[in-house]
Amino acid sequence: MPKLHRIFLVLSVLCFVVAGYLVWQRYFNPFPLDFSSAPPPTVSKITFLPTRIQIPDLQIDLPVIPAQIVNGHWQTTSSGVSYLTTSARPGQPGNSIFYGHNWPRLLGGLKKIKPGSVIIINTSADHFPVLFRVIDVKTVSPTDVSILASTTRSQLTLYTCTGFSDSLRLVVIAYPQVTEK
Repeated sequence: MPKLHRIFLVLSVLCFVVAGYLVWQRYFNPFPLDFSSAPPPTVSKITFLPTRIQIPDLQIDLPVIPAQIVNGHWQTTSSGVSYLTTSARPGQPGNSIFYGHNWPRLLGGLKKIKPGSVIIINTSADHFPVLFRVIDVKTVSPTDVSILASTTRSQLTLYTCTGFSDSLRLVVIAYPQVTEK
């Protein structure tokens, strides 16, 4: 009987260690996004910044925090969604890039987004919001930085971690919504 107790004790300790690592990986890992090369900065004379992102279909309404890629690591926030300041301004030609953690209170529900969903970006210029319509949802490797590439047309790229131990990236691509006259 003592041998069975030892086995259960070892298994319990092992489970505790694995659970602790997974919690650390998800919530406390200081470098969840690692890029060997950052996209070239977009030159823009427009000074407004995005301040809020909303996805009505998913009841997501979060602040947007300006961020940069420093020494190959994306600066992230635990209080909203990060906007890569070297990317295009939302609604302007180029790729506007946003990242948020895959946490229930942030972008945990993003996996439910579908093509056709609307993403609303509010800006610091107090202009009317910029509306985007989702055209593609895909999963990529964390080393696939092609999603950060500059584009000639206006595009919004929103992504988060996904998969076992957040080993993949869920990427949402959206284009400005065409308003009908």
